Amino acid sequence: GGNILNEEILNKACKNTNIVFHLAAKWLLHCHEYPKLAFDVNIKGTHNVLEACRINKIDKLIFSSSASVYGDAKKIPMDENHPLSQKNFYGATKVACEAMIRSYYFRYGLNYVGLRYMNVYGERQDSKGAYVSVIMKMLENINKNKSPIIFGKGNEFYDFVNVKDCARANILAMKSSIKSGFYNIGSGKRTTLIQLANLLMKLTNCKKKITFKK
Repeated sequence: GGNILNEEILNKACKNTNIVFHLAAKWLLHCHEYPKLAFDVNIKGTHNVLEACRINKIDKLIFSSSASVYGDAKKIPMDENHPLSQKNFYGATKVACEAMIRSYYFRYGLNYVGLRYMNVYGERQDSKGAYVSVIMKMLENINKNKSPIIFGKGNEFYDFVNVKDCARANILAMKSSIKSGFYNIGSGKRTTLIQLANLLMKLTNCKKKITFKK
């Protein structure tokens, strides 16, 4: 019954609409701990969105994907031609969604742009829930006058991209003449967790030393 209701809500939302932005998904750790729920929300939910787009003859779908589709970097820089070698269920759901979206383009002519976000951060980011980003965890410790904690050596590289740039990418994807394609959305800069911790401590005038844990 719930799925039928969701389909009705989506159909109503898509009436007299040209563009659909699809950002809804369960996050990485949600998917790890609750794969059945992740399947229902990320994969089945995306299919519901696709059907609503098809029925209402939507001009273009802008889909929020993730760099998780790539898995560990096999080459640097990690461009859009990098093999899809995801290792977690979140990445698997995004790969499945991308494949469905691409099939709807060829079967029904539904134009799309998929945005593969790197590590997103920004204002109003969750700092209280069970699934908190590494930046927010470090800041929470610093605010409590504790050392920022890094698990492992902290030498791995990450691409941190501000949420405002992700929003801008969505608008540019909407306005573009691109009819199909998946694109990386990142800063293009490599940052280690050690560099990140040092930067946060400098910005907050924190005098503690980084704590490393295995």
